Amino acid sequence: AFISPGLTRKERRYLLRALPFVSLLFFGGLAFAYFVVLPSALGFLLGFGDPRIITQPRLSDYISFVTNLLIWVGVSFEMPVIVYTLIKLNIVSAQKLASLRKYAILLIVTAAAIITPTPDPLNMMLVAGPMYILFELGILIGRIGTRNRDAEG
Repeated sequence: AFISPGLTRKERRYLLRALPFVSLLFFGGLAFAYFVVLPSALGFLLGFGDPRIITQPRLSDYISFVTNLLIWVGVSFEMPVIVYTLIKLNIVSAQKLASLRKYAILLIVTAAAIITPTPDPLNMMLVAGPMYILFELGILIGRIGTRNRDAEG
């Protein structure tokens, strides 16, 4: 409702078509973070250090930790939408993105290191692996979308 008056009819149609996919990816990221990343991260953080010391996190810290983790992993699962949009708007081609894979991997691993709260590589790879797969999925969808566009025009 807030941005709708500023959109053209065509832009509204694209947005309405993309909304289910964007929502599905975000909620998929939330589920992945909650059921896969969070238990691993909590296990690491609560088991870190001397076993004679009992860790008692405050509720506010726990809620902040879980919320941040869920939101950032959910946002990172939007990778195919971001890649597809860049390709669809002719900002970058699918071929160019594919040729820059090594830099994409570096950026993805760096983002995963920032998103994950633990210093261990396992949790970082739990986030980086799906992000890379979603990056490749975005390239694939972008290739299909541009193939259809090239065939039309």
